[in-house]
Amino acid sequence: MRITSAVVLWVTVLSAATSSGQTRDTLDIYVIDVEGGEATLFVAPSGESMLVDTGWPGFDGRDADRIVAAAQDAGVTRIDHLIVTHFHTDHMGGAAQLADRLPIVNYLDHGTTVDVGERPRAAFDRYVTLRRGATHRTVAPGDLVPIDGLDVRIIAADGAVLTSALPGAGRPNPHCEGFTLHGEDILSRYGDAEDQRSVSAVIGFGQFRSVIMGDLTWNQEQRATQGWWAVDVRQPDTRRDPGGPVAEPLRGRSRRRQSARVVHRESPRLRAPDRERRR
Repeated sequence: MRITSAVVLWVTVLSAATSSGQTRDTLDIYVIDVEGGEATLFVAPSGESMLVDTGWPGFDGRDADRIVAAAQDAGVTRIDHLIVTHFHTDHMGGAAQLADRLPIVNYLDHGTTVDVGERPRAAFDRYVTLRRGATHRTVAPGDLVPIDGLDVRIIAADGAVLTSALPGAGRPNPHCEGFTLHGEDILSRYGDAEDQRSVSAVIGFGQFRSVIMGDLTWNQEQRATQGWWAVDVRQPDTRRDPGGPVAEPLRGRSRRRQSARVVHRESPRLRAPDRERRR
């Protein structure tokens, strides 16, 4: 099957795979185009799957269908772990339509939304009804997501960040000297309170590491990345990252996240393509 709405990355380590193909030796990562928000599918060599966010609701199930197409391409028949980074509609909203198409076994998130408007509360309540029908876990920094063959560690959730260094990390980074935290003029903007509670995780596979951070904000990104060092792949915020891994965010809401110093700290060797810039 040809996937036209996802960027697919294959990461391979040495294994005992045979010519019969009975043993997978790759971590497959599908960065799925949900036209805003986020949806990234990780498929471990064991065949276990982890989806981070579900894109938008509506649009006749457009985003759910794209996730299902990626899952089918990967040979996945269920989502073993769904991480909902935070409770905004472009990240959480597609969960119900996806659950109608693929079984979702475990829901992981930061617990409860802080948004108080009628529409965001109604969307959150629909999601809560959905997760009650499966296994639900509220995660915290330092928690592990049990996937055979992967090391998935939560580094931020519900406004808290990891306070101890991951193995091999924690060294001072000169790129982060002089980092300036944002003040209330930015932190008081609508939506920031939920964004800064985003669940963020580092995914390790052998010597390969990737990071996915939801809509974690400028201040929280800086705090969360003090406990680890370089990554191989960083997925950008597709609406707000104007120039790649070494560019200062330049405009609009981009000033709320993805400081160039933070990206330098991560030292990514590959940046997943910005899907919005191809339109």
